[in-house]
Amino acid sequence: MTVDQWMGMDVLWRHPLAALAKASMIGLVSVGGLPDRAEAVQIAPVVPVAERSVPADLVGTWAFDVATGNYCNPLGHCAPGSGGSMSFTVKADGQAEHALFETSHVEGCGQVQTLTRKLGTIKVREATLVFLTRTGTYKSSHGCRPDLSGTWSLEARDLAPRALNWQLVADPGMPGRQALRLVDPEGQMSGIYSRR
Repeated sequence: MTVDQWMGMDVLWRHPLAALAKASMIGLVSVGGLPDRAEAVQIAPVVPVAERSVPADLVGTWAFDVATGNYCNPLGHCAPGSGGSMSFTVKADGQAEHALFETSHVEGCGQVQTLTRKLGTIKVREATLVFLTRTGTYKSSHGCRPDLSGTWSLEARDLAPRALNWQLVADPGMPGRQALRLVDPEGQMSGIYSRR
């Protein structure tokens, strides 16, 4: 039984042997053979907690850019230099994508660019957002080492669920608009993302 199912149960315990009824999860238990204690224990049917819908304010594409030297735009088009961008796209049905683009210029060699994309779903519970990744890819374009260029599938260890704190805040770069602030305990997705 999942935690959600336990959270969604409405159970009336009226008998000392309720633990037995709880373990067996049957609808109606008639307890016999115990003097003065032959009563029925009723257990409400197990109803999973309905998944909360994605808040409308969270739906959309959010991103932020960093650059040293020359600017990289959110689509990954970069002038020579170093920088990158991170984006998080959320759909109303809970489908989500996280992308991290990084680029650096290696003197006498050229650009080294990588793009990590993770696709999955999110579950939102108040200020907590859980990103459940299903698939992901890592793409590299290496100006110095063509043998290191290509696209690879991410391994299972790179697709672990990630619990984040989320909050809508004032966008520091766009007065009057909101930004998405994500706090990741491991720091991989943390940042203030502007709406795109």
